[in-house]
Amino acid sequence: MKQNFLTDSISPILSHVFNNRFDNAKKIVISSNDILNINNKNGMKESVVVEPKLYSNFVFNNLTIENKRQAQQAITEIELYDIEKQDYAISDVQYDGGFFEEKQKIVLLAYNNGNTKDFIDVCSLNYYTYESGAYRKHFVKKQEINYEEIEPGNVKSLIIESLESFYDFFEDNREYSDLKIVVQNREGEEIEFLSVLVRYDREQQRFVNHPRGFAGPSVEEVPLFNLTTDVKKQSVKCSQMVSYGATNIGFTILVDRTCRLKYKIKIKSGKKEIKDKNSYTLLIRVPAYTQEHGGFFGDFYNFLLAYNQELKSFDYTKDLIYALKSELVFDKYKAAREFGKITI
Repeated sequence: MKQNFLTDSISPILSHVFNNRFDNAKKIVISSNDILNINNKNGMKESVVVEPKLYSNFVFNNLTIENKRQAQQAITEIELYDIEKQDYAISDVQYDGGFFEEKQKIVLLAYNNGNTKDFIDVCSLNYYTYESGAYRKHFVKKQEINYEEIEPGNVKSLIIESLESFYDFFEDNREYSDLKIVVQNREGEEIEFLSVLVRYDREQQRFVNHPRGFAGPSVEEVPLFNLTTDVKKQSVKCSQMVSYGATNIGFTILVDRTCRLKYKIKIKSGKKEIKDKNSYTLLIRVPAYTQEHGGFFGDFYNFLLAYNQELKSFDYTKDLIYALKSELVFDKYKAAREFGKITI
């Protein structure tokens, strides 16, 4: 009877100790890492989906941490190791322009945001008229674009075309209301983000732009890896509790130049080290201009409104752009200072 009493008393204690040890042995694992570009103009975190995937020099890493224990655990440090920065030559031809109401002209321009020259990869502007209400489109004409090179940092006009030749069509065919102009690449694909839709205003007997607008959020404050010097590894302190299940931990990386960046990740929880099973390779492109991605009605559209009001053909260098409007030229530390609240 006494023996049974002792056994019955000790069994729950042993079970509790065993369960604690079993739970304590459960691991923290890094299950994924979502790497996002940080737009230097508005601080917006952006997925990079277009091949080749190019990141600017300030990027956001969003780790997903799986805690398999019931109890909370603390992440105390993040480390990057096996870091490599290999210099890299890359072209990055982007496009801008839009419709200028005062001159009634459509402008398509190219700018090279890379560090080596390359050829223009668009071949034509396609013009369509649209019926009112039904919104059916009708192909009107194709305007060819010369196949030519553009130097790194240069901003060059490709097409400057008056739309006045369409006035008679819209006056004679009142069921039509809009004209769409869209860029086509050399694979025959139309590029929707390089398109302009203008409305024909019959009272004014001219084309007018449709309204447009943009907005974006800022990146939150997270640990920073400052890789503006060449190092093989770097660690930053962290104090984030991870509960049972999945938790996200973010950090940013700042790089000083265009390069192929390689790194591995591990995190620490007290004395325990947890390595990410993956390694990462990013193409980092320090662009020539703050406008990293092209699109109509961008920075260079506004630049032409101020500095080329007659819309004459042009081929500007980066030095000239800087002399006229320096804020268009990329400041590689601006995003880190402004949106990461980092002193550098």
